[in-house]
Amino acid sequence: MGKRPREKDGDREQPWRAHLAFALGAALLAGWYRDIFLFWDVEWSGNQGYYAHGPVVPVLAAVVIWLRRERLAAARRQPAWLGIAVVAAAGLLKIASTWVSGTGVEAFASVSFPVALWGIVLTVYGTAVARLLAEPAALLWLMCPLPGYLINEVSFPLQLASTRLATTLAMLAGIDALQEGTVIHLPDLSLFVGGTCSGFRSILSLLSLTAFAAAVSRLSRGRRLVLLLSALPIGLAANAVRIAAITAAADRWGRPGALQVHEVSGFVMLGLACVAVFATAKVLGWLEDTDTW
Repeated sequence: MGKRPREKDGDREQPWRAHLAFALGAALLAGWYRDIFLFWDVEWSGNQGYYAHGPVVPVLAAVVIWLRRERLAAARRQPAWLGIAVVAAAGLLKIASTWVSGTGVEAFASVSFPVALWGIVLTVYGTAVARLLAEPAALLWLMCPLPGYLINEVSFPLQLASTRLATTLAMLAGIDALQEGTVIHLPDLSLFVGGTCSGFRSILSLLSLTAFAAAVSRLSRGRRLVLLLSALPIGLAANAVRIAAITAAADRWGRPGALQVHEVSGFVMLGLACVAVFATAKVLGWLEDTDTW
């Protein structure tokens, strides 16, 4: 049997130096992005709840890293100076964003943070470690808020689709309902499906969940993509069922009944949607070794 090649000096020795260098780089990066952190805090706690899931995303990324700890410990560590170029590119994006006047500037600047952080990893630890941490870094993009105008552009088609599906479900249940744009007309009252009821909030949350499930799975790339994209139909279907339930309550009990169902149905449907995500992952064999597509 041949001997295992010896690793280069510094590849394993004194790893604390690499950890210290990364900690220093991350601290400097955090100081530079302090304005973006404040922007995230505002968006996560406001913005009509579109990014209420934002604080959970770093936790999910940390879980992915923890599950890969053995592979990370075994990975070869050798600094890659290409990482400096990655950090520089991310920094230029942030700087360029601050020079632009208009809405959504902070949103564009914020997407550079995961890139810069990953660039520090590449610089300090090298390509092997950076490859293992690419998915957790990409997962952080899902906590970066989209510009408001882009949210509006995406929400409106979802409003129409949700209203149409909900009206169809209500009619199948025997309710006399008529759709007109984003309004559902009943014999005694009409319901308006607003932008916050488009289902986009649920889809964004589910997208973070499907990305996490894909990252911790053993699925092939094709199946990971299917799992990731399943957030769209699951979120849209769950939202349509919710609106249909509100419509049914309005038809039976009037506006007070609709308001009560509106208050509780969001959490219920989001929970059921999460169950649907993990059911989809199970069908795809997310914890099994898959060799096909």
